[in-house]
Amino acid sequence: KYALARSGSCDTRLAACDAALQHIVDLELHHRMLPVLAGAWVESTMAERETAVAERENLRECLVAQRELQQHAHLKRVEESLAVESALAVQRQMEVEATERKKKEAEEHKRKVKEERVRKEAEKKQ
Repeated sequence: KYALARSGSCDTRLAACDAALQHIVDLELHHRMLPVLAGAWVESTMAERETAVAERENLRECLVAQRELQQHAHLKRVEESLAVESALAVQRQMEVEATERKKKEAEEHKRKVKEERVRKEAEKKQ
C-alpha cells in the first residue's frame, strides 16, 4: 500500500508517509502498552494468588481450631466420665469398708457373747 504511494503526486506520497509513520507510532504505542497490560495482568494474578493463599491459610487455621475444639470437647467428656467412675469407685469402696466394719463388729460381738457365756459357765462350776 505504501509502495504504490511512491509513484503518485507529492501530496499522495506525503499522505502515505504520514499514514506509515502513524502506523509505526501505533505499533510502537501498542508495543509499549503490552508490557503495561501484561504487568497489570501479572499484578492482578499475583493479588488473586495472595488472596487464595491467605484464604487457604485461614481455612487451615479454622480446621486446626475446629480440631482443637473437638479434642477439648472429647477430653471434657472423658474427664466427666472419669469423674463419674471415680465417684462410683469411692462409693463402692465405702460400701466395702462399711460391710467389713459390720462383719468385724458382728464377729467382735459373737466373741464377747461367747466369752461371756464361757465366763458364766466357769462361775457356775465354781
